[in-house]
Amino acid sequence: MSDSSASQIDAGQVAASWLKLFESAVAARDPAVIADLFLPDGFLRDVFIYSWDTRTLQGRPAIKDFLVKNTTDQKLTNFKVFEDDYLKTKLDTSIPGFKVVDFTYTFETEEAKCHGGIKLMPESEDEKTWKALSVFMTVADWKGYEEGTHPKCWTPNGEDPEVIIGVFSSEPSILSVAHEMRTASWRRALRPPARRSAYGVGRVLLSDRQS
Repeated sequence: MSDSSASQIDAGQVAASWLKLFESAVAARDPAVIADLFLPDGFLRDVFIYSWDTRTLQGRPAIKDFLVKNTTDQKLTNFKVFEDDYLKTKLDTSIPGFKVVDFTYTFETEEAKCHGGIKLMPESEDEKTWKALSVFMTVADWKGYEEGTHPKCWTPNGEDPEVIIGVFSSEPSILSVAHEMRTASWRRALRPPARRSAYGVGRVLLSDRQS
């Protein structure tokens, strides 16, 4: 790839255009259209967005199948390309013969503020159509329970006591996690001492009580 060819690619425009298409497909909850925005062997990495688990899907069929099963109730909105002093949308040409637009983005669900990273590559030699090589999406903060706050309880919807994730005991530095939420993913989420410290949690108790 020549330098002149790379200089003709507006990475910011490519990122913004693709993200707009992605947001429209997500809003329409159309798994086929979403999957078609990926390269045939592209990757989707989902961490607590479409399911209470972490998933890595490769290929359009796998991505479509996952979304068919998990897009019914989830509402994703407010997609924006994110840039600051350290994170910039860029065109990566470090591998000869490959052009990759690399950028970060933010979005929201009804329960959380989220972010992720996306890598795009041209689908054809004319470079008019760009598809996702990889899309990463994860939760940054749960709304109302942002890092540094000390909630009395964690619930996905703030109302239903039957789906409580955790409740602080009479000792505010101890978090008791309900039996129903003792998944490997939640154990990983609560394991880092720095994260527990941000919530004022010194110890985590795993309840054996089942409803």
